[in-house]
Amino acid sequence: HYPLRRQRQMCIRDRSRTYGLPRIKVPGGIYPCGAQISLPAWIEVVSEGSVCFDFSAADVAGFKIHNEFSNSLQDSLKHPANYSPCLNGLGGTIAIKGFGIGASTKAAMTIGNTSLGFTPCRDVRIAGVVASGWNVGQQFEKYDTYLFSCWNTRLEQNVTQIKTRSGLGSNSGERMSWDNCTFAGGTYALYHDCLLYTS
Repeated sequence: HYPLRRQRQMCIRDRSRTYGLPRIKVPGGIYPCGAQISLPAWIEVVSEGSVCFDFSAADVAGFKIHNEFSNSLQDSLKHPANYSPCLNGLGGTIAIKGFGIGASTKAAMTIGNTSLGFTPCRDVRIAGVVASGWNVGQQFEKYDTYLFSCWNTRLEQNVTQIKTRSGLGSNSGERMSWDNCTFAGGTYALYHDCLLYTS
């Protein structure tokens, strides 16, 4: 996914723009992926036709959406206020294909910060995505992660569709919603084991 990595760097350099999220436009097609794709929460990946990010060749994690970057990027209001989906498959589905249910030990999408001291991972939006063949469809970290919304999305053939990290959370879980979403073909729809993680 070298072209995606290069476009992401262009979006980071363009962070001074205040209208709409910086966009990575992905033409329709199948993209073999051999490593996790890490994205700031304020970059929009948008499909132009049906797109498949194919992680099925190895047991690696899918997308990591977070704000654990240098202090120069700490601005919790500028980009989230634009309300664009971070993963936007409304122009053609974004499929995230995993190593296989029962084989994968990873998550299709990991959302949130794993440590304190960074810009909160807030207002992340996901739309028009299908995640299948994973241990977890959407994994939520436990620090400064809130105001999440997801719509027109399918999480299927994953052991657990939605899961929080275990342990003690901080400033996380407020007003998270799923609208017109399907959870199917797994053992658990929701696994919640994080103290102080509100909903």
